[in-house]
Amino acid sequence: STRGRSSAASDVYKRQVLQGGVQAISAGGTAVGTIISFGGREIISAAGTASATTIRGGTAEIADGGSVGSSIAFAGGGGTLQIDGTATPSATISGFVLGDVIDLADLAFSGGTAATLTSGDVLIVTEGATTRMVQLDPAHNYASQSFALSADAGSGTDVRALVPLFVSSAGFVPTSGPLRAGQSITITLHLNEHPVTVAGAPKLRLSNGAFAAYVAAASSPSSGTLVFKYTVSAGQDTSDLQIAGVVTSGASVKDTTGSHNSADFSYVPNSDLGLAIDTRAPSITDERVRISSGGTAVGLGGTVAIELQLSEAVVVSGTPTLKLSDGGTAVYVSGGSSNPASGSLEFDYTVGSGQNTADLTISSLSLPSGATITDSAGNPVNPTLPAAGKNLHLTIDSIRPSVTSATVAPSSGTSSAAAPPSSR
Repeated sequence: STRGRSSAASDVYKRQVLQGGVQAISAGGTAVGTIISFGGREIISAAGTASATTIRGGTAEIADGGSVGSSIAFAGGGGTLQIDGTATPSATISGFVLGDVIDLADLAFSGGTAATLTSGDVLIVTEGATTRMVQLDPAHNYASQSFALSADAGSGTDVRALVPLFVSSAGFVPTSGPLRAGQSITITLHLNEHPVTVAGAPKLRLSNGAFAAYVAAASSPSSGTLVFKYTVSAGQDTSDLQIAGVVTSGASVKDTTGSHNSADFSYVPNSDLGLAIDTRAPSITDERVRISSGGTAVGLGGTVAIELQLSEAVVVSGTPTLKLSDGGTAVYVSGGSSNPASGSLEFDYTVGSGQNTADLTISSLSLPSGATITDSAGNPVNPTLPAAGKNLHLTIDSIRPSVTSATVAPSSGTSSAAAPPSSR
């Protein structure tokens, strides 16, 4: 370890500066591979050089005119690199993470104007009209990193690395569909840290073109929880609803360090909700007729099977019926040719007394109390029949033939019985 020692016109190799220790490198001195532990300090004076320095919780101070060679590294967090001069070192600074500080002692703090990361991981720090540039290690990929500025112990500016604020997990209810118009989905985003502040009304953009609105009353920014609600409207159909992005125009979500650490919403876990949205009601697309006697005429006691074809699979409950133009009723049959999973429903009609027509048609689809026909999303069937499908092209004749009159011939004259044959 090194305590209170200086180096001038000589080399110092692989020193470790421990708590309370100070290594001072004056003009002409060189230190190589120094490790500055917590509480230790290395001071590189004008014309002094420290190469391959590692800051492991301690402080490396570069006086105006001092040099740190081609690189300087933070390791383990909690370290400080203090730059006293107006010219920042050209060395690459690696390992700069949460808990580390770059103290630009000569840059007067005036309110934390900006810290901007440019291409190549050059950090540009601006206070008032003065700017300093620090080269961070491109291999670290600081693209998602945020930085905060604050006053140092004197009049300078501290630059601190912040934990990026992002969505760590997401959940939603209901977890299964499909959903129909009027139903709602609640989506909850959990951020990786808290508390956070929410200003304005952020919203989620969904893959079907709709948006989920931020619900402040249900959210808990103090615990990093944001709740959004989407209510399905007609026409917003999709087979697989997904979160397409977060829209923050005019709104913001930040951690409590302020404007330098806005939430990164570029990635949302579980963004594929796997929910289908179906707002279209099943409709009647066709009809088919079968009669027990064949032909196109049905008499008293004859049966007619009417099969309706719907536009999609349905679920049938109760006993739907068809009202017919001759006053009769066709009743839904769960067996026979009915196959709701393929949208086929059979209704059977038995011709009763007094039910007669030269051209049988379907008057309407009726849903008595307790009867429903819906798709899997719960959309009720559209009962409108296609115009061409109403006409069944059948004659219903329930009148049995009967004798209405009798004729006797001849109608006049006399007749006599023939004489019996004579017997011999």
